[in-house]
Order: sequence, then C-alpha cells, then structure tokens
Amino acid sequence: MASLLTVDPTMERVGLHPLARTDLHRALFEPHWDDIVTGKLSLEEKLKSVLADIAPDLSPHRLLMESLGLDRYCDGIFYSAALSCRKPSTHFYEKVTELSGFRPAQLLLIDDTPANVLAARNLGWNAVEWTKSSTLAEQISKLQMAVRYIW
Repeated sequence: MASLLTVDPTMERVGLHPLARTDLHRALFEPHWDDIVTGKLSLEEKLKSVLADIAPDLSPHRLLMESLGLDRYCDGIFYSAALSCRKPSTHFYEKVTELSGFRPAQLLLIDDTPANVLAARNLGWNAVEWTKSSTLAEQISKLQMAVRYIW
C-alpha cells in the first residue's frame, strides 16, 4: 500500500491533492495499518472515514482502482487486510482463489514485498514486484510477453 503514496499525476486526476497524500499516510497507515492487516479494523471503512476528511468526493475504490490505473486491467482488488489475512501466508492466496472463482493462473498479485510475490508464484499465481520506478503498463506488458512465450 505504501506505493500508493508515491503515484503522482494520477493521484491528482482522481482528486487526491499531493498534500492530502501525506494526510492519508498520517491518518490511515501510521496509526491503523497493523489493526487493519490483522482484521481488527476494516480497510474500506477506515479508508472511507479518512477520505471523508481529506478528499470527501473520493471513494476508496476509486482511489485504489483509478489512481493506479488498475481499472483498465482488472475487475477488482482483494485486500489482505479486508480478508484478515497476512501475506505471505498461503491462507490469503487460497481465500482469494476461492472467492474469485478463478484458477490461480488467472490471478495477478501486484505487491512491493518480494516474499509475497514469491508466495503467489509458488501457488501458481502471476505476480509482479512493485517498486518505486514501476509503472503498471510496463509490468502488464512484461506479463503479457511472458504469457505469449509460455503458450
């Protein structure tokens, strides 16, 4: 999730001013992330309440899907925190596979933690390690080339 705070032009496009990104980090990630990841707090509800203060016209879904451009490539996002799972536990990947109705090879994890990416790949998922220099288009392109090479 930390990479959300460094995505610049599109964050402004969906209505999150650069100063609000700092507020988002201060109001959501710093005080609540451990409780969100362990399921004590709901990610969507906490994000909604934080956004109401710093970007009232912006929904959590819009922030996450549009700010990263994910809406062009996928139908939705599963949040480990919302599922009360911690990656790289296999429980997260198994739960998402079950809930999505897709086979592991049809699922994609984008994550900034190498252990999470490795766990996903070990369970048959497509997985991309996100870095500060990553772009979604570049990562999707790499995946598409890999799929073409495999098939």
